[in-house]
Amino acid sequence: MVGVDVGGTFIDFALCDAAGETVVHKVPAEPVDLAGSIMRGIGDLAAQHGIDVAAFLARTDLVVHGTTVATNAVLTGTGCRTGLLTTKGTRDALEMRRGIKEELLDNKYEAPPPLVPRYLRLPVDERVDWNGDILSEMDTGSLEEAAGTLKAHGVEAVAVCFMHAYANDAHERAVAARLRETLPGVYLTVSSELLPRLGYYSRVSTAVLNSYVGPLLQSYLLALAGRLADAGFAGQLLVMNSAAGLMTPDAIVPRAAAALLSGPAAAPVAARVYAGAAGASHCAVIDMGGTSLDISLASGGEPREVTEGRVGRYATALPMIDIRTLGSGGGSIARVDAGGGLQVGPRSAGAAPGPACYGKGGTLPTCTDVDLLLGYLDPDYFLGGRMRLSREPAERAVREYLAEPLAISMEAAAVGAFEVVNAGMAAGIRDMIVDHGLDPKAMPMVVGGGAGPVHAAAVAMELDVREVIVPRQSGVLCAVGMLFADLKHDLVRSYFASGEQLDPERWRALFAAMAEEGRRTLVSEGARPEEVEVRYSADLRYLRQIHELNLPVDAGLAGCLRIDELHARFDALHDRLFGYALTDEVLEVVNLRVRCIARRSPPDLPRVRTAGTAMPAPAGARRAYCPGKMDFREFPVYRGDLMGGGCRLEGPAIVELAQTTLVVPSMFDVRLDEVGSFVLTRQKRH
Repeated sequence: MVGVDVGGTFIDFALCDAAGETVVHKVPAEPVDLAGSIMRGIGDLAAQHGIDVAAFLARTDLVVHGTTVATNAVLTGTGCRTGLLTTKGTRDALEMRRGIKEELLDNKYEAPPPLVPRYLRLPVDERVDWNGDILSEMDTGSLEEAAGTLKAHGVEAVAVCFMHAYANDAHERAVAARLRETLPGVYLTVSSELLPRLGYYSRVSTAVLNSYVGPLLQSYLLALAGRLADAGFAGQLLVMNSAAGLMTPDAIVPRAAAALLSGPAAAPVAARVYAGAAGASHCAVIDMGGTSLDISLASGGEPREVTEGRVGRYATALPMIDIRTLGSGGGSIARVDAGGGLQVGPRSAGAAPGPACYGKGGTLPTCTDVDLLLGYLDPDYFLGGRMRLSREPAERAVREYLAEPLAISMEAAAVGAFEVVNAGMAAGIRDMIVDHGLDPKAMPMVVGGGAGPVHAAAVAMELDVREVIVPRQSGVLCAVGMLFADLKHDLVRSYFASGEQLDPERWRALFAAMAEEGRRTLVSEGARPEEVEVRYSADLRYLRQIHELNLPVDAGLAGCLRIDELHARFDALHDRLFGYALTDEVLEVVNLRVRCIARRSPPDLPRVRTAGTAMPAPAGARRAYCPGKMDFREFPVYRGDLMGGGCRLEGPAIVELAQTTLVVPSMFDVRLDEVGSFVLTRQKRH
């Protein structure tokens, strides 16, 4: 099986072969032809095995793919021309958003432009109340007028979202049927099919996001599947969704918004496996690639999730891994702002032209240029020697854009940029962990991404984290995570009731219906009925609260509602997160949720050869900046692929791998565990 993760700068590959060995690989991403870049990477893997692409793909039973197609379309505003049909009087909800200022302390904050311009947000005269009763029958004249306008403007996709359609979807179904007749071939999102839950703005925003990226994802997956089939692939193609589950292309295309965090969602899946091998059940996860830094958590062996989030400042209410993204990647551009302060990111040099040291025309200083000048990167061993870095352009960029404006030396400017990046990363990680009521010092940090291991130890010092785990495959952490993911489908139904209004039979029936729908979907994708695991949860809140919490519910409570037990469990959750519980307050149910999972047989993590405590001789040494000591020192350089299980060394040291470089400051020791992860432990040395 092969995991493929498309990033902003590189495409990462992780291959698990029949012998259980894992092979990793990277190729530069070509944004104009991502499918072609993927095929080139597969060609490289085939060549490494001494066979052609056709023979390689004939032996491949599964390709798991994480794609940034949907994410990039939202972030760059390059999605499809989309129309919106909504209840008369609510067409501006997309622009009004939640009616509150999202950044309260920023008096210059402006909301992002709506993904659908007002002239394509069209009203349909109809109205259903919260209980599902029809207050006003749908006016077919307003529907025909709206459909004609959409057709005249040549929309590629349409979202249909009516008030309270979660309670009665009759009008949305009628509109969808008519649009399929009048606008054949147009991608269509119906909110009551995609997200039948309470919360109008969340629902309309999610429906619009789905249509905005749907045609792009559909055409991309069709192109990729076609290229694979033409090259001889007869296995299964699965796509990672935002909740770290796998779906078939046919299942994810109608739910395209579920792919908005397709690639990054795999990082905590891999991290929990490596943390478990090191004896930890909780971990913070950082994945620092070429464009950004993704921060997530795994707790109790599961990635932390949210039921509502934002992608590019646009709201989505499909389940997703709780990921915070910072503009801190290898390609993040360093600059001096108008106030004379040193800043790094969020702008990135991306894959083209890339950092100045790539020699592809980039002239601005980036994090990678800084890492090269500080001695962390070997210009002749980047990507295992497949790509050479040029020091002179990096020096010129740092001198011109940082050192001279600040009137400091080039080395001081590089150190300053390095420290700024690390401080920003540490602040983001701390906020993420503390928001979940956890202590950064009480859990290890699992590090991924090509740039992550360079900065990991310095960030750990900022956070006072004692242990850092750098998997041998950290440079392609998301691609590896895809090999460990399961087929997964999430369903939600609104059930708005409180106190004595709660109906145990309706509670049971809604859970049962969703569980059956999820089982059918997974069986249609090849799972056996007895393999399907069903998980239940409910979105609850105290009466008059604005936000709800998602509470896991076991099968017994899902089948037989016991209000006192439900209240006690919610009180305990609320107390753990916020430090108090309102035990006498009425409990309100908002949504019921079901997750159906078909477990795949994950590959075993390959064990590395045991070398005891013996260390290979250093491959060399170079002068590099020592975080924490604030000076330059000689760092012995080791080849990570020559180090076996049980090897130990004291910092300072640099460990080079084909996909990444690990920097070990002087106050850390590092050892290799049995699966080849480099485990850094902070020591009290002077």
